[in-house]
Amino acid sequence: MHQTVNIFKTRDLLMSAISCIKRKLVFVVFLLVIIVSGVFLIYNFLETVPSGIKVKNNSGEILKLDDEYFYCAGDKIKNCDNSSVLYNGNENVIAAASDKNIYVLDGMKISKITSEGKIVAEKKLKVSSLENSCPQIYFFDDMVFVSIDNCVDKEFIFDEELNTIDINELKRNSDHYEINRTEYFIVDNDNSFLTIAEYEDKSSFIALTDKSDGREIFSTGRTISIYDNCLFLYYCNSSHDKFDLNSQTIISSFDNTNGFSYSSAKINRNHVISVGMKTNCSDIEYSDRLKDHHKDIIEITDTNGNFIATHETKKHERIIFYDNEKAVTYYNGKYRTYDLNDWHLISKQTADEIQNDGSYTFESCGDYVFVFDDNSGNLLNTISIM
Repeated sequence: MHQTVNIFKTRDLLMSAISCIKRKLVFVVFLLVIIVSGVFLIYNFLETVPSGIKVKNNSGEILKLDDEYFYCAGDKIKNCDNSSVLYNGNENVIAAASDKNIYVLDGMKISKITSEGKIVAEKKLKVSSLENSCPQIYFFDDMVFVSIDNCVDKEFIFDEELNTIDINELKRNSDHYEINRTEYFIVDNDNSFLTIAEYEDKSSFIALTDKSDGREIFSTGRTISIYDNCLFLYYCNSSHDKFDLNSQTIISSFDNTNGFSYSSAKINRNHVISVGMKTNCSDIEYSDRLKDHHKDIIEITDTNGNFIATHETKKHERIIFYDNEKAVTYYNGKYRTYDLNDWHLISKQTADEIQNDGSYTFESCGDYVFVFDDNSGNLLNTISIM
């Protein structure tokens, strides 16, 4: 009888101990959930996420003249160092620079100005209106190129003194090719290849390629490049074709089916580097709004269509610059520089100017990325990319 009582007491003590352990485990688990949730909430509270990030290149809003940088702010051109005004225009301006002069597109007029802001030549564009258009202006190889997207004759080319160069005359003295029902007229200049492309519906674009490395200098339409007697055609989903100019056949292709939306590409003799984005919404291909952003992607192939590598960013991490060696991103209050070969982090620097819910534009020119506030238009920072 005494042994039976002891057994029951022992069982009760054991059950009590187990119950106590369970209560402690529940408490520990509950405490861990609170700690993890707190850390998550604190991280998200402290994370600096602007409402929008725009990335531009070759927009005509940043230019380099000698060793000075200038930016277009509405109807003015200002010095990036001290914000002094170099040019006062009548409308919103964009510009391009040669070694010694700046060519300003101000409404329907082009002006050639010196580094002191003196106007030395002017030319009126033969267009009726710039309303609802997105004009572009470039300078290379002693020529000024202007494109206006709402005009029938939308492409204009001038020499350094703003004398008109006849595009039809250039076409007559070019090498002509037809690829997939698109005509390509290739003009061999001193340091570049000028390509004039015309589609079946007679719409057109022009592109310029550096002879030395096949690098595209600008294009008013599709990204293309010319090197080693090949015309390289790039499509918006990062697929591309390599067309042999001698045999007049497509000799290699790369077909992309990963579902990303690609916004830009850089091509040289060895690589095609494409930058794209994946959003949170299936019906949105590309967005400057960070709330839509899932991740950015860099895809690298060779120029024969062989896949090399893919690098992806974190959520809310935007690529603001890339070249053949590195990429610079903005992420959570920092500018981060990655090696393009293996995506290891090279350096970080603080982005104090970026605030929660702000909207910013990043544009690269020369050795820097320039950071602008979209609301005020002010230049906030200059980031070295050397």
